[in-house]
Amino acid sequence: MEGLDLSALTDDQLVELYRLVITEVSQRDPAVRAAAQAALLTETERVNIRRAAAEAEAARLREAERQRIELQAKAEVRAAAGVTAAPAAPNISWERKKTLSIMVVEALGTGWSATVWQSDTKEQRVYFDCGQKKIAVYITGGKLPPGAIRCNGVDPDKPLVKIIAKYAATYWRSMSALDCDAAAIADCDAAPFPDDYPRRSK
Repeated sequence: MEGLDLSALTDDQLVELYRLVITEVSQRDPAVRAAAQAALLTETERVNIRRAAAEAEAARLREAERQRIELQAKAEVRAAAGVTAAPAAPNISWERKKTLSIMVVEALGTGWSATVWQSDTKEQRVYFDCGQKKIAVYITGGKLPPGAIRCNGVDPDKPLVKIIAKYAATYWRSMSALDCDAAAIADCDAAPFPDDYPRRSK
């Protein structure tokens, strides 16, 4: 039955055949009705999937062509004006993250992350986490005065930690947890270290 050719039927004949099949199926036992309904849903799903895939692919091709035309037009304008493309600017954010991470690794060891948190009222803290070891530096104050440090499971060089936290808070109002081990070896240059950081030659 899978190869049954219905193309010779007129639209009216096809509709009548569909009505007769539905009527016949409705008179069969529940198992047949369930199987027919499943087959109909499956075929409908196939049609919908094919239609959605075709529409998505057409949209992707249109967007790719739009971007190509836009880039070509910009290149033509630059060429007509005698302007060459500017060299890529260094990613200063990652350069600073690398510097921050190197300081964390040197001061605290490996396995640490750094987070900058800021509340709606502009209260700012810098957190350093390594499993059960945690350090919180209060930058602007809040529950504790500015510059206060709370430590759990670790006894760090607090003046050095404050220098590192101050560096982080200077460049980021907020920052999600940064994996310092990975960032310390990022494939980019490190930004200059702060002048009061004592363990690294500038």
